[in-house]
Amino acid sequence: MRLSLDLHAHRGRFELRVAEELELEGITSLFGPSGAGKSTLLQALAGFLPGTGRIEADAVVWQDGRRFLPAHRRPVY
Repeated sequence: MRLSLDLHAHRGRFELRVAEELELEGITSLFGPSGAGKSTLLQALAGFLPGTGRIEADAVVWQDGRRFLPAHRRPVY
């Protein structure tokens, strides 16, 4: 799966910015120190933070300024 991210989210004083193209194969992990934005990123991927930017998986747009694929329709395991 190819994942394209261009996200910008605010949580109080915390700001998350992610602009990456990722090739996901097998098991993918996300790690970092407490407060780095791991949970915020996962919430955006799962569809729980609409309006945070653009997410595209295998050429299917999950969200951008015009479209939003709800959480139950995203193939996130």
